[in-house]
Amino acid sequence: MLRRLGMATVFVFGGLLVQPATASSSIPCDEAETLAALIACVLEGMPRADTEGFVIPDPALSTAWHAVVAAMRSGACNAADLPAVLADAGYILTDFVSDTAAYCVLYEGSDTNLDGSVDRGWGTLIVNLQPRRLVDIQIAHPLNDSNTGTQGISLFERTGARAFLMAGTHRRANAATSTCQSSFKIADAAHNTNLPFHWIAAAMQAEDSTRNVVATSLQFHGMASSSCVGVDVYLTQGSGTLALDTAGALMGLQTALVDKWSTWQVTIPGDAPTCNLSGGSNVQGRLKNGVPAEQVCTQAAVVSDISGTFIHIEQKIAFRDPLDWVGALEEVFPEVQQVAIEQPGEVAEAMSQEVFGSVYPNPFGSQTTIFVETHRSQTIVLTLYDLLGRQRRVVHEGWLRAGEPLRIPFYQTDLPAGFYVLHIVGERQHHLLPLLAR
Repeated sequence: MLRRLGMATVFVFGGLLVQPATASSSIPCDEAETLAALIACVLEGMPRADTEGFVIPDPALSTAWHAVVAAMRSGACNAADLPAVLADAGYILTDFVSDTAAYCVLYEGSDTNLDGSVDRGWGTLIVNLQPRRLVDIQIAHPLNDSNTGTQGISLFERTGARAFLMAGTHRRANAATSTCQSSFKIADAAHNTNLPFHWIAAAMQAEDSTRNVVATSLQFHGMASSSCVGVDVYLTQGSGTLALDTAGALMGLQTALVDKWSTWQVTIPGDAPTCNLSGGSNVQGRLKNGVPAEQVCTQAAVVSDISGTFIHIEQKIAFRDPLDWVGALEEVFPEVQQVAIEQPGEVAEAMSQEVFGSVYPNPFGSQTTIFVETHRSQTIVLTLYDLLGRQRRVVHEGWLRAGEPLRIPFYQTDLPAGFYVLHIVGERQHHLLPLLAR
């Protein structure tokens, strides 16, 4: 079972899942103890090349995928929030709380024919409900491009990125040719629009447009040692031509990587040595770069429309260690405020450890206990918000004496199950705690 001990929690991963009919027909990823272990398990259960193990989805399912993305981004992470057609397809929707973030996790868990692979090969989505950066990590070819899956999940957690999206099968699992781009196979997530991978990317973009949010998608790929001779890492905007007016993040990432690793040959379009792996036919990149959704299979992005919010990353095998990338990503993509709520008085200052808080147990059922302490006696206010920033309850308001921890019983009562944020406000500092009500 997945257990997370941060914030004094013990969390059973999959406790709210729609379980497969029998244990023998499931991929046992609910036994993973970390998100990295979960992804390793998911990778192990993917249909391999030339197995015909990928099931082409019904295009009508795109509506269900858009719905589940909207639900996950709003903090709905229970089995009851999963569209029935996806539950019937063996998908599992659950939640996971760590000491630094709260996540919604959606992955495929059924193996009804007991061949060691999932039944459909449709992919995985993890949404960070308390992201520190408006960055989405995308892994389109996790089996073909070795180590990119494990690289991606590590970067997702370490940088506090917003979402992790990974395709669910080998790009050449089936022999059938793509109906979107005939140079590729039907299971290739970067070159097909009739795939959950693309539907999720499109749903995230649509949600961002509705919410007036600008996020950057980083799609990590791997290139062979014989490709792009003299190039270690090749960065593009999803085009072989650089759009200078929107290339700030791209060029910043190149500079940050070279500054940290002076022996790396990191290039962008226009540099020498040249590289032809520009990602110009990538359908997620085309969509981010302004190509109409119905034309991404056939129409390349116009340079003047390139948004700068899609970065296509090609890298040779020796350059896929996530620890080599963390610092550069943190430098280029600034942190954002985690929860959009009004801050009274001067508490919009940077968070400080002068006011401490914890909750145990968390997740909780009908009741839990909130612990608060301070190094300086002061008046504090504890307010509960949902993940849309709406105030749900003032939990406590009063004087807190230094060195005398406050223990506050907290009852769920009228709160629906889901994620919440407890905002502990002192006279000059504040602290945020994630809560999960069962």
